Amino acid sequence: MQVPESWEAVPVDQPFYLAKWKLGNGGQATVSFLGPSNNTETITRNISRWIDQWEIKEESDKKIETVQRNGIVISELSINGTLNATQQVGGGEKRENWALVGAIAQQEFGPVYLKVLGPKDDLNKISKIIFTNFANASF
Repeated sequence: MQVPESWEAVPVDQPFYLAKWKLGNGGQATVSFLGPSNNTETITRNISRWIDQWEIKEESDKKIETVQRNGIVISELSINGTLNATQQVGGGEKRENWALVGAIAQQEFGPVYLKVLGPKDDLNKISKIIFTNFANASF
């Protein structure tokens, strides 16, 4: 997957990760594959789990959209708020004014997950590029 030059590739530390990057200001991005099930219920549960990791003040701070890009169904999720589940970015205090740019591509062999976390000022300006690059990636 093509990523911004400022993202630093880091070693994959779990068998389900396909790629992992460290972002500026403490952010992180991962691409993962959890198995060959394109079951809608499984994908919906993962999206709900991601949402539950956040404190969202207004409904407009959360956007979920299902699109078709390059013949692949992709669920795209954007969240702005406070990240409560901080263990995924090294632990510590809740991260206020952060964002999630997430997507699930329903590939023929199963869903591929993209999860990008970081300060909202960093991610919101590049979220469309992230979604496009994920849709164009080969896995």
